[in-house]
Amino acid sequence: MGDLRHYTLTGPDGRPYASPAKGTWGGHRGGKIYGRLDCPAALRAIAKGSYVKDRVFFADEQTAIAAGYRPCGACCKERYHTWKAAKDFGESWGPDQRPDAVLIPGWLTLDQQEWIVGQFNRWAEGPVPIRAAKVRGHEMSVRTVCLGWHWQPYKYTREATDVNGARVLPFPDWMVGLGRRALRETGYADAEVAEYTPDTALVNYYDDTARLGMHQDKDERSLAPVVSLSIGDACTFRFGNTENRNKPYADLQLGSGDLFVFGGASRLAYHGVTRVHPFTAPDGCGLDTGRINITMRMTGLTD
Repeated sequence: MGDLRHYTLTGPDGRPYASPAKGTWGGHRGGKIYGRLDCPAALRAIAKGSYVKDRVFFADEQTAIAAGYRPCGACCKERYHTWKAAKDFGESWGPDQRPDAVLIPGWLTLDQQEWIVGQFNRWAEGPVPIRAAKVRGHEMSVRTVCLGWHWQPYKYTREATDVNGARVLPFPDWMVGLGRRALRETGYADAEVAEYTPDTALVNYYDDTARLGMHQDKDERSLAPVVSLSIGDACTFRFGNTENRNKPYADLQLGSGDLFVFGGASRLAYHGVTRVHPFTAPDGCGLDTGRINITMRMTGLTD
């Protein structure tokens, strides 16, 4: 007689069934979460005894998703972040899909944030100092220093002809590497990551009263993804549609160290900052007050 042992798995309808093969993914019925069989968070909960009664198993990942389970944030971090981004923006999600906009909270460590703030202080001194750009004769409340290419409404130049005529600082190699890592960790394919070579960054400083109206990043010839990094006070970031400044949009909170990447169908989405939240910067980020935001882009320009 052969081995007649059967295993209880959960099907795509959420109901249990007998299977001759073991499941390849585990889950928690109460939380509707699925993850790896060796998930450290699940194993700790099992050791405490409170998890076992709700433990379920799936033949494969697609079955877990079809049954209405979402990825575990402990053992499937990348899947969790892409799932959450899809949920926030009303998109469908699957393990092989990459949402066009992804937020990863706390992506930069405090040490990395503090180091970048030190770089920002150097950039702000020049040769082209930080300044508030003028849009239709009015100064923006946000102050900006540029790397690689100088942005002024609504074009890029090597020299800051609207400030002092000096050439801006070069785009640093370490930031290219950081941008590629950001794409890799938000689900972009290896070929897309390798081709991503940002050549400009707009580095914005927001004080407590600064705002940024809804706009599109469309002065670049390239529609490669935009990589955004936040340091300091949190803000309310409004991310909208590609047609106009009106609804539908999502209001997200961007905190210190957060990464936000948008590309694909969302590359030309309207977006802005409606509020800065004072006194929310974490100790050790290098910034006592205000908010720094770095947006890396590929201009598609040549000298």
